[in-house]
Amino acid sequence: QKLSQNKLFSFLAHRETTLKNFSFLLAIVINILIIASYGAPATNPFTVDLHILPPPIVNRYVGWGILFLGFLQICVSGLTLFIHSVSHVPSILRQSWKTRLTALKANDRRLRPLNERVNDDKSNPKVMESYPLSEKGMDATYDELPNTFKFKMISTYFLLRNPQLLFYILYLVSAMLGVLFFPSGPFFFAFQLLDIVARSELLKYVIRAVTLNGKSILLTTLLTFVIVYL
Repeated sequence: QKLSQNKLFSFLAHRETTLKNFSFLLAIVINILIIASYGAPATNPFTVDLHILPPPIVNRYVGWGILFLGFLQICVSGLTLFIHSVSHVPSILRQSWKTRLTALKANDRRLRPLNERVNDDKSNPKVMESYPLSEKGMDATYDELPNTFKFKMISTYFLLRNPQLLFYILYLVSAMLGVLFFPSGPFFFAFQLLDIVARSELLKYVIRAVTLNGKSILLTTLLTFVIVYL
């Protein structure tokens, strides 16, 4: 909360969309340079080990340019992830925990016999044993949950289930891998082109259609392999 009131952070937060657009532009430029400049090294087919592929070759100056853009991408994507985390992680955790507590309370009332529901949840030892995160049991709110190891693990699980936050994390990781494994590493930057999905409503519907009907598509693919094999 104190950080959100900081003038510098407030200045950057209002330009989060600009940073995202600049990061996506960097990803496009890097991948264009890779496509235009990377090539296969000249090898002798009679002496080369076919089990070990030689690294691709690239012009020295173009390689330095890609490396510079890669470091710049790490800074921009890291800053974008930081701003997004500070701005949205509290609301993500608050909503996730609210849903979890509501589900636990509803499930407890459904499973417990009627005569056990007369007593308050806070005084019921069975409820306390089944939900040891807070002394208030089912009456606990997000702000009243203790900062225990179990709380941190469940909160981390909630965050990793958030598609947008997970994408920004992988976005930063791909930039770091691209620089770390240079000169063959820049191909990791190809992952960042998936940002186009978040910018197109039509592609979002395509992804949802594929994921919702994933089982049907998988069975169709297996049937296709069987038919081709026959």
